[in-house]
Amino acid sequence: MSGKIRVGVNALWMVPGVVGGTEVGTVSLLHSFAAAQAAGFHDDIEVVLYGLARLAAAHPHLLGQFEHHLVDLDGAQRPMRVLAETLWLPMRLRRDHIDVVHHAGGVVPVGGRWMGGARVALTVHDVQVLEHPAYFAPVKRRYLQWMLPRSVRAADLVLTPTEASGRTVADRLGVPDERMWLSRFSWPRGVLESPSDAERARVRATYRLPGPFFVYPAITYPHKNHALLLDAFAALVDQEGGAVDAITAPPVLVLTGAAAGEEDSVAARVERLGIGASVRRVGRIPRRDLGVLLAEATALTFPSQYEGFGLPALEAMIAGCPVIASDVGAVAEVVAGAGILVPTDDAEPWTTAMRRLLHDPALRQDLRAAGVQRAAAPTFSDEIASEQLAAAYRRAVAAR
Repeated sequence: MSGKIRVGVNALWMVPGVVGGTEVGTVSLLHSFAAAQAAGFHDDIEVVLYGLARLAAAHPHLLGQFEHHLVDLDGAQRPMRVLAETLWLPMRLRRDHIDVVHHAGGVVPVGGRWMGGARVALTVHDVQVLEHPAYFAPVKRRYLQWMLPRSVRAADLVLTPTEASGRTVADRLGVPDERMWLSRFSWPRGVLESPSDAERARVRATYRLPGPFFVYPAITYPHKNHALLLDAFAALVDQEGGAVDAITAPPVLVLTGAAAGEEDSVAARVERLGIGASVRRVGRIPRRDLGVLLAEATALTFPSQYEGFGLPALEAMIAGCPVIASDVGAVAEVVAGAGILVPTDDAEPWTTAMRRLLHDPALRQDLRAAGVQRAAAPTFSDEIASEQLAAAYRRAVAAR
């Protein structure tokens, strides 16, 4: 090989608005790499992006930063997307003289070791299917339990977004240290600008939020643990018995995010607990609105039982929102003492934490300041993220 390293990033798995935090994290990471190259760094690497046609509308700025090739699919039919990864992608990689192919979605397509001789870098976000198999539908569970180990074996380098997820991947799948690589996500785009008073008022009016509120942005997957949060919030509503003080309305819980397998269960629990008037189920909302909600919220409540990173916690800290989060490995690593960490199997500590933040403005301010400081750490900077990713590509191309 001579000249620049040509890296093909496989984003065919990325169905915009559907895959959740892995999309946000991957897009932010690619933006960081583009920003670093615009500043004159990593000019030994050329990135070529491969994705679905829907990327053009969802991430036009990203496509403007990299050479790209899109396949005319919207991703709604999974078999067609898998077929594109298996047949169309290898053909394009060979045609484009790719040296390293980065499969950023957790699996290497069948035949991935024969993609024009390119080295293989694989991002594994988590191994939840191995640790909590009951959370997956039978067909998807069997598919991922087969694909994940073979994908890791096919990869020259395995990337993970946190040290905690890296340890789990290495232990569960037997990956030696020399094939593991830390590649953190950087600041997510869309929550960075401080919203104006007018915008804050608009969002409050749109989502009917006259007083204090907590927010949980999460697709209704089983591991997101909505049930525990609803139980904790119901206890809070019962304890408050009305307004928090003489001039504010009772607390509200805002649940954002797309519907998934636990959607009916969440709705039924809200009804059974009798808290429908205090819960706003707003579904998928614009990222700008989410940023404003975080800036205005009493706290982010993030009870997820399993994460490879935990982007909502970072987004909240960026926005100056106090964080109450689960004490699981990756989330605890991201928050790192800048929030209140609570077990995922007991509602009472969540109720206690929410009540403390409702009534203690000094604690709210301390957590806001701690979160902003944590989010501003070099750990999550564009510079560090792009350096880690560039180093991964250089290491992968030198493999074998």
